[in-house]
Amino acid sequence: MKFNHQDKNSKQWTNFWLKQTLNEIISDLATDGASIRFITRNSFIRRAIKKEGFNLPVNERDVMKLLIEDFEQKIELHLDVKHRWNSIPTMISPLIKTKAALFETFAELNSLPIINELDFEALEILEKAMDPIRVTVLALSRQDATLMTADKALNFMISKLEQLNSDISKTLLDIFYNVEADEDVVAEAEVASSEEMSLECELDLILQKDTVNVSKIDNKFKWLKQEFTLFKNTGERTENFEKLYKAILCIRPTSTDVERVFSVSNNFCTKVRSRLSDKSLNALVFFLNSFITK
Repeated sequence: MKFNHQDKNSKQWTNFWLKQTLNEIISDLATDGASIRFITRNSFIRRAIKKEGFNLPVNERDVMKLLIEDFEQKIELHLDVKHRWNSIPTMISPLIKTKAALFETFAELNSLPIINELDFEALEILEKAMDPIRVTVLALSRQDATLMTADKALNFMISKLEQLNSDISKTLLDIFYNVEADEDVVAEAEVASSEEMSLECELDLILQKDTVNVSKIDNKFKWLKQEFTLFKNTGERTENFEKLYKAILCIRPTSTDVERVFSVSNNFCTKVRSRLSDKSLNALVFFLNSFITK
């Protein structure tokens, strides 16, 4: 939201928060060099309901009580960040959650015209339009993303925006379908000679011939998490968990004889005695050194 963090005139700030429409919010996002920070719900509501010449017998605790009753937790309001588009949903979503609590509080004070000036309906439409974009970008950013998953993710986003059939969703689709190519990128691509491209293609063909498609290895320990949770709840080891436990007990303190040279256990542990703990070994070394010095 656009406002000057250093402006202490609560009346001016309140009028801005209550009277800005959706179009003004979108066009005025994070200007005036506002620093990036978070605003808690308490501070946000306190500034919103305090107004010069209009003293309301209510404070942020009244709204906080209603929010905790509805959501069983505190709701924090966040400012958006100019260079992060995904901060807009982060700002809008908590604000929409406070809608019922704010309306109920202002209704008890017979001051609904004040809160009615904030267009919650427009904010809800914007949130619904940006949510498919948000989840699609997350899917495209996954480490295991492929061209196939990217195609499905984009088709999913397009279908969701078409289903909304709102002005903002239509605008987003229009922008998506009419993305102009970057002239600089096109120019750089044309600089490459045909000979270089043909060599690259030839090398790719050679590499592809020697490449063997290997199917993904099944995760043989996918059961481990479930059985570990069961063990934490019941305290009893399952058959697979018991086998794993015995296998872990069979692991030697060190994996190789070379590593054992750098271990304290080299002084005591042998193939016959290999279960003495490091704590006991350290104690024995301490006592041995004490007896020698005395």
